[in-house]
Amino acid sequence: MRKRIEPPNDALRKMGYETRDVSIPTLLKWVAGLFFFVGASSIIAFVLFLRFAPSGISMGETTVSPVPPSQLPPAPRIQGFPIPDMQKFRADEDRALTTYAWQDRAKGMVRIPIAKAIDLEADRLKVEPPSR
Repeated sequence: MRKRIEPPNDALRKMGYETRDVSIPTLLKWVAGLFFFVGASSIIAFVLFLRFAPSGISMGETTVSPVPPSQLPPAPRIQGFPIPDMQKFRADEDRALTTYAWQDRAKGMVRIPIAKAIDLEADRLKVEPPSR
């Protein structure tokens, strides 16, 4: 037989722990209430959907009509192929930073690679150390 520990002498109760088990009837009432609430919420949401959904939409049909060109959203629009677009953009940027090209031939302006421009600017800005 199990020995019953009296509540006043119970060490766990003195430390603040609960001394009773869960009440099964109370737990079942909470679970039933939860199921009722979820079911009622689902029914209310479905009724509201039927009430406020556009009349062109009917249950079970999935028809999508294309948007006429006059009703396209304003720019910017979503890119169709973002990864190749980004790869092309980065390749163009790398080419602009690493190659020579005419910027404006009429004015005699050229584009030089960034590494060469940094070297030229560093040479131009070199300051001789002060003599002692």
